[in-house]
Amino acid sequence: MDENKIKKIIAQELNNGKNLSQIQDLLKDEYQHQLTFLELRLLATEVESIDWKSFEEQSEETSEEDDSEVKKEQENAETAGATQIEVSSLVRPGALTHGTVRFISGASAEWILENSGRLGLDNIVGKPTENDLADFQVKLQQLLSNK
Repeated sequence: MDENKIKKIIAQELNNGKNLSQIQDLLKDEYQHQLTFLELRLLATEVESIDWKSFEEQSEETSEEDDSEVKKEQENAETAGATQIEVSSLVRPGALTHGTVRFISGASAEWILENSGRLGLDNIVGKPTENDLADFQVKLQQLLSNK
């Protein structure tokens, strides 16, 4: 599937009220095209036909909910400690390496570093924050550079 078709689907689904996670699932299930969340987010920023102001208004309405989620994430961060990354000793087809991660917020996932150099997450439990993902990438890079 080419990038322009993906952008059209993203625009259509965002304008229909779906969020990026739902669009990611749709692309995977209906179009057999899997993207990481970061790749999808970057493609969404390139779409010109999206009314981003309507999303800003929606986000203002849910800011109170977001505040409570941030408090929960902070509480989880205090109890969880630090990002914990495990590297699997088994070799997965198509992967340089892979393993599991437990984020500061308490969310967890399986990660894979593909032969092409792409990093992806799968079987995500919970919702990792942007800080979780940034911390994970830094710690994974440090871990892999030491091996």
